[in-house]
Amino acid sequence: LTHLIYPEVLAANEICESLKTNWLRYHISLCDDTLELCVVKVYENAPVVGHTFASGYFAHGRFRVVAIKRNNQTLIPTGADTIEPGDLVYIMCVKEEMDYTREQFGKTKREIKNVFFIGGSRIAQKAVQQLPRDISVKILEPDKDICYKLSEKLENALILNGDGSDMEMLREEGILDADAVVAVASKSETNIFACLSAKRFGVRKTIAEVENIDYIPMAEGLDIETVLNKKTITASYIYQLLLNASVLNVRNLTNADAQIVEFMANEGSKITKGQIREMRLPKEANIGGIVRAGEGILVNGDTQVLPGDKVVVFCKR
Repeated sequence: LTHLIYPEVLAANEICESLKTNWLRYHISLCDDTLELCVVKVYENAPVVGHTFASGYFAHGRFRVVAIKRNNQTLIPTGADTIEPGDLVYIMCVKEEMDYTREQFGKTKREIKNVFFIGGSRIAQKAVQQLPRDISVKILEPDKDICYKLSEKLENALILNGDGSDMEMLREEGILDADAVVAVASKSETNIFACLSAKRFGVRKTIAEVENIDYIPMAEGLDIETVLNKKTITASYIYQLLLNASVLNVRNLTNADAQIVEFMANEGSKITKGQIREMRLPKEANIGGIVRAGEGILVNGDTQVLPGDKVVVFCKR
């Protein structure tokens, strides 16, 4: 066997990453952590709202907006476009500029100390095992036998026997004190409802596993911060294993009809023949950044890709 794939572990990794970068809807580190893809929901208080891309406001080179999702449509921005309240914005930056990016998009960094899991699934178990020991964890699980098994496996979690749709029980068990709620029960409907209940109780960060793909746009429309789909995460991982030598990595994005692709620019390839503005790239593709000699670099129209560069492209599927 060359590879073993455990979908629950892949989903648990996504949960832990989402809790760590909790001001983001979604986050991927690319090209050995040299570039970061950040996905942010924008509200009216964000400094970036209302500026056109042609105005020069975004010409600072500290982050690059590669796409915008608006009304369930994924857009590659042009000079006449603006960022509007309610947009889901896909941003490329380097790690050193993440704090500046957060400020520009009107977000605050929050410390996660109390996490409430709805459902004691294998995803919950794997996620809890990865979380730092100083995080307080509660797991609400309706099956009593599973509760006993969880209490034996997870020493750093308080296991509660109950239903995630019982709002009175959620209140009694301290959901008001939770910094984040992670709903990973077996039914998508239960997870969506649990996150909506958490929102009513004032929980700032909610994560829902939604296995029914048709429900994903609805869950995002209800302002659930992070929506996971175990199938798409696993499919993306398998896809990466089947790529040819010039394609280093592909990430399918659960919350957009798009992919992030890492290419290697080979000697003689068309992309190395001139500046990016001269390349006549497809309208539904956008180069976010390149990695040269191990350093992440954001691009603009004047950038020229050199042989040996790793090129990160955001493109519609």
